[in-house]
Amino acid sequence: MNNEAGKHQILICRNEYIRLAREVAQKGISQDALDTCRKTLVDYQDGKWFLKPIAYLPTGVAMGCPLPQLHSQKIFYQAAQLIEKWVHGANDPSLPVFAYVPPQSYHITIVNRSHYEFNDVVPLTIDEKNKVENTIAKLKINQVSVATSGYFLTHTGRLFVKCLVLDDTVLDLRTVIAESHPQFRTNIPRLVHIKIGHLMKNFKKQELLEFTAWLERLGHYSISRIDFRDLYTPAGRIEF
Repeated sequence: MNNEAGKHQILICRNEYIRLAREVAQKGISQDALDTCRKTLVDYQDGKWFLKPIAYLPTGVAMGCPLPQLHSQKIFYQAAQLIEKWVHGANDPSLPVFAYVPPQSYHITIVNRSHYEFNDVVPLTIDEKNKVENTIAKLKINQVSVATSGYFLTHTGRLFVKCLVLDDTVLDLRTVIAESHPQFRTNIPRLVHIKIGHLMKNFKKQELLEFTAWLERLGHYSISRIDFRDLYTPAGRIEF
């Protein structure tokens, strides 16, 4: 760990993961969120339900799309398939119970240009990309590294890979971009995570307890380190 800012960022992430887990345990999964996903955010393709691009493609600046370590990307997609299988149980496999993020689009969001839950989806432009590139060049970053440490479920039915930062670089990126370019202050993430899908089926209380316990065990096989050496934007990649 490079400094106190990096340690503080890890503490923020861990506390937020604990808060989200408690929210699921206390409130369960929002049926309204599942219904919205099933009715407006998914398409059926090649025998699977996938999220529509507005629900997963970065609109601002991100790391990934695809992940630089293809082995990790494969493991996360296999986990998503196992999650879908668990949720289906003995039900008809064509029933909408889980929507995938395409694995080549796995990413960690740095900042959003817009977000489908808050405003119209407007992707970053080439002019904005060039300005952001000039801004982050001043940070003199060589790479950004994160450790993946399992999976977690949110109250709204989203499934994420948990990530922990190994220094304060993600915080620096988010801070300098948001401070220099106000249009990137929409829904600034508090966490460092990779979305792999959305649930579309709810659980009874006992089923939810069983699923979250199983998800915890599944996460033991997700531990890895991912090194990012560039950034993704809708207008082109930015090299460190």
